[in-house]
Amino acid sequence: MTVFKGQGQLAQLLDGVRNGTVARVYLVVGERFLCRQAAEELAGVLLAAGGTLYRIDGEEEDPLRTLGRMRTASLLPGRQLYQVTDSPLFSSRQETSKLLDRVRLAHREGGASRAVRPLRTLLAAIELSPADAQEENLTQLSTTRWQTLFACDKPADDLSWLGETLTQLVVAGATQGGSAAGAADHYLETLAGPLPAASCLLLLSEVVDKRTRLYKFIKEQGVVLDLEVEGSSKAATQRERTALIQDLVRKTLAGFGKTMSPPLQKQLLERVGFHPVAAVLETEKLALAAAERKTIEAADLEALLCDTRQEAIYELTEALGRRDLDLALRVQRRLLDQGFHALAIVATIRNQADNLLRFRSLIDEGAGGYRRGIPAETFQRDCLPALKARGDCDKELGGHPFAVYSRFRTAENFSLAELRHWLELLFRTEQRLKGSPLRNTTVLDHLLCSLLAPAGAVG
Repeated sequence: MTVFKGQGQLAQLLDGVRNGTVARVYLVVGERFLCRQAAEELAGVLLAAGGTLYRIDGEEEDPLRTLGRMRTASLLPGRQLYQVTDSPLFSSRQETSKLLDRVRLAHREGGASRAVRPLRTLLAAIELSPADAQEENLTQLSTTRWQTLFACDKPADDLSWLGETLTQLVVAGATQGGSAAGAADHYLETLAGPLPAASCLLLLSEVVDKRTRLYKFIKEQGVVLDLEVEGSSKAATQRERTALIQDLVRKTLAGFGKTMSPPLQKQLLERVGFHPVAAVLETEKLALAAAERKTIEAADLEALLCDTRQEAIYELTEALGRRDLDLALRVQRRLLDQGFHALAIVATIRNQADNLLRFRSLIDEGAGGYRRGIPAETFQRDCLPALKARGDCDKELGGHPFAVYSRFRTAENFSLAELRHWLELLFRTEQRLKGSPLRNTTVLDHLLCSLLAPAGAVG
């Protein structure tokens, strides 16, 4: 068969299906939202004459059950389409560096809850269960052991994001049911053999090792729709991504019968970055806010930005807790652009510093038997009841047990002396904001660099 590249060739693929060119297996590769959107269109055309769509979560899938159903002639009329989303079949040890980057990025953008899914795929690629990964204590691995497990160099940055995500994955009760390679072999054997004419397979995957036998088979015998955005250079990639997001915004607006000026589109794109699902959702919000008006106005965008300030404040405190200076700088500038007062940003950081001081004090006291690296389930079973029995920190211990555990984990990253220094820096920053001729952006940039830089690195 063939490979179709990018959104531009999706229409060509759909036209071929309408004209009767139908493959036994389709693979859609790329960013998750784009894959799902394209798969929805493809499934609609494949089933236009009737049939049944079976939606399967690839991370929870029993491959033998899926393949058994495909091999069995259905009594139902029409095409029988099996759509496997987030398929881990094409992951391999050769792609661990890329998979690890996806875990880091997901954690940076949405915390441990968003990073759980790509971490599960990563562990499947190296054939390591979440429980075994926790036993290995990934954040403390030697460079040699890391290379053995992941077949890539150990990152030089703080790996607390990885430990936090792994803990949440284990707490969620995740299990690993065999390797991706073993499941891929079963798929390859089934697809190469006889199948009922009505059976059709649609696989969706974010990360694909194009050297795998299954990928090469689908490329030759089926259809690959490659939606990955990779230009010939960094600048070319950025242009492709911008064009793709602009196209999504235009299509979404057209669906509501709305328009938006290029300058406002540029502001929206600066806000969402290369996140297709965010671009569509934010555009839908703007279209709904415009009500009967056909044109999106600057006031609509400003109202949307105001509604999301609280999200940005949370994102700022998360970035500080993870010592992610680059993200913290970007978020604080976004808050200033949205009209958030510089002193209010300082107050937010001071509240976080006070909170971290309290939890760091509890850690140093050995309160409740808490110790660095303690598993979440042990914390909830043993430490939390002992801490609550003290009766002097009810406010700090309120909320979900995992949220409390996460606060302890964050406080591990800072010493008491460092946090006390934070308060001194915050006081000086307040004075500068109230009486210095310096721009607020300059003052806050200096504050964040001072808070997160190594001792003595910032004057």
